[in-house]
Amino acid sequence: NIATDMANAVLDIFEFPNVAVDEGGHGGTGVTADRASLALEVLDQPRPDVGRVWFQERINRQANLNGQLFDALWHQETAQAKTLIESRADIWSISVAWPKTTLQVAAKWGLSEMCEILVQCGLSPFEKNIMTSDGSRRRIESWDAVEYAENNGHIELAKWLASQPDPMQAKEPKL
Repeated sequence: NIATDMANAVLDIFEFPNVAVDEGGHGGTGVTADRASLALEVLDQPRPDVGRVWFQERINRQANLNGQLFDALWHQETAQAKTLIESRADIWSISVAWPKTTLQVAAKWGLSEMCEILVQCGLSPFEKNIMTSDGSRRRIESWDAVEYAENNGHIELAKWLASQPDPMQAKEPKL
């Protein structure tokens, strides 16, 4: 949205970092927290120095929460993953090494219920190489969620994921 884009431009001027990384998340491969969701809130702070302190605390906390979400998915702890999402873990975060989306990780481990939640939230089961469902165009793994499920023996999940509409197709303008 335009307001978030403008807020991010202001953060660029003041040289705020684009991301924070929880180095220990997802089995030590690291998980990111993007500043986009925090940009507008930073501008609500009374002064730039207060905003910088608030931002650093918040983005580090968000990176840790996102790391916990990836760990819960990796350890196949669906209840914990759902609790973390309710606690504002960012479903749009990606792992750092071998960058995967939350949906790719859930599909790899055959977590059908989590895949359903993440698809309902707007993640695409078909995105690979470039993350498109959040508009960030960040680099991600070359297998989509369907391939992760299928290549790890979760055939029914792969079929279900393949049957889902691609949210990115729905965003295409109608001619």
